[in-house]
Amino acid sequence: MKRPTIRVSFAIRRGRTLKNGEATILWRITVNGEREELTTNRTIHPDNWDRDKGKSKGYSHQADRLNEYLKKKELKVFDAEMELDRQGIPVNARNIKDYLQGNTKVSSGILELFADHNRKFHERVGIDKAPSTAIRYETTLSHLKQYIRLDYKSEDMTLKSINHEFIEGFYHFLLTQRKCSNNSTIKYLRNFRKVIRIALNNEWLHSDPFRNTSYRLEPVNRTFLTDIELGLIWRKDFGNQSLERIRDIFVFCCYTGLAFSDVKRLKKENLVQGIEGDIWIRIQRQKTKQPSEIFLMDIPRGIIQKYSDHPDCIIKDVVLPVPSNQKMNMYLKIIMDLSGINKKITTHTGRHTFGTTVTLNHGVPIEVVAKQMGHADIRTTAIYARVLPNSISREMKNVQEDLNSSNSNLKIS
Repeated sequence: MKRPTIRVSFAIRRGRTLKNGEATILWRITVNGEREELTTNRTIHPDNWDRDKGKSKGYSHQADRLNEYLKKKELKVFDAEMELDRQGIPVNARNIKDYLQGNTKVSSGILELFADHNRKFHERVGIDKAPSTAIRYETTLSHLKQYIRLDYKSEDMTLKSINHEFIEGFYHFLLTQRKCSNNSTIKYLRNFRKVIRIALNNEWLHSDPFRNTSYRLEPVNRTFLTDIELGLIWRKDFGNQSLERIRDIFVFCCYTGLAFSDVKRLKKENLVQGIEGDIWIRIQRQKTKQPSEIFLMDIPRGIIQKYSDHPDCIIKDVVLPVPSNQKMNMYLKIIMDLSGINKKITTHTGRHTFGTTVTLNHGVPIEVVAKQMGHADIRTTAIYARVLPNSISREMKNVQEDLNSSNSNLKIS
């Protein structure tokens, strides 16, 4: 890349002299025709200033000291140029000025920039960011640190050193060293790309290291419960209040489609009465900020009533006494084992069960399901549109009935 043309000059602020008659000496930095101006914190009487040479006239001790001071200022500009170039920051008049004034907020390394991003993200958790997303960014940063230490034997990397080779190396590291699945690897790379975009938008990077990369997510078969399995855990007497409470909350998710983060913060104010007297849940999804409107069926309505006087609900002003996600998943494994269901499920399986078993496979139009699940794009809802055997049987029996009715005099010979 061509080295920028830098010119440093000094001038006095004419027409705005101080009370003692002296004028402020200005420090002018020009890079490729773009100019920025700073004050040198020095003053001089206009009669003692050499306008053409941009320095003090004469050879007095005072003049020599001032000119030496200005020379050091000039050298600082070229020191700033080298430091900005080292950090991978574009060398222009504005960035040099910011650097000299100590206002450069650019990190010297990618890990420092990533850590700053995560810190700001954490500050917005509970406002417009989800805790689970903050955790994923922290995990991505941890993997990136390990990759840099292992492959580059360094504690950080300068921004300008992040290139296509670095990205491909990180991709390989996640798959081989960290043993991440293809989809997890791509999600980590997407988190990393978010930080790279910050550097690009601020012109701290000259080109996008992801420009010539292409990664594809593999289709995922999301686990869900069938009608029979859902009935098994709902009717099961576990003889344990803790297990029953986890079961009830999970079943509530199965019949409402709420994700864990949304059911945990569900309040009475989210329960509204419809025009026909039915109860609805109206809530903005924490993950996507999309509105979600859910018709409350008998089972989830009964669960709400069951826990209306629970101490946790009263103290926290919530609808259900939802524990931590980790505790929920731990108890759900026990619930599945006791129910004789051989499936690995998590709290999010409830949302999958709602989208697949409870709604779409009972003939609910996909547009209605999308509205209840808070999907902005119906293509997201289509992921849940699986065809179960009972659905095939039901639909084909309807076809058979139509054929029998319209072709009543047709017989198999």
